[in-house]
Amino acid sequence: MTAKRPTQRDPKKVAFSVALPRALVAELEHLAKSETRSRNGQIERFLAEAVAKYHAEKGRPELYPLPEPDLDKDIAPEPPPPPFGQSQSQSKSESQNDDDLPPLPAPKAPKKRR
Repeated sequence: MTAKRPTQRDPKKVAFSVALPRALVAELEHLAKSETRSRNGQIERFLAEAVAKYHAEKGRPELYPLPEPDLDKDIAPEPPPPPFGQSQSQSKSESQNDDDLPPLPAPKAPKKRR
């Protein structure tokens, strides 16, 4: 015999499936908390209608607007890669004079199997 699934959602669980502006999300969460009708998905329909109304009034905003580059600021070029055959750790230690750091331990010999 299978267990009966609960018909009510957890009232503390709030999730949206689309990215919305924070102001709208805060307003919708406030309305959802004040809304007392919770049977038959009425809150979900209420929230869906509120989102549709918001988009109709203000138009669809950019979900993830990119920051505009500051054209007045100079961009520092990336340093060139080290010459072939020279590792990055060697070039870093030469450029920063890391002589005060202890040397790395020697690698251990592999154990022989019997």
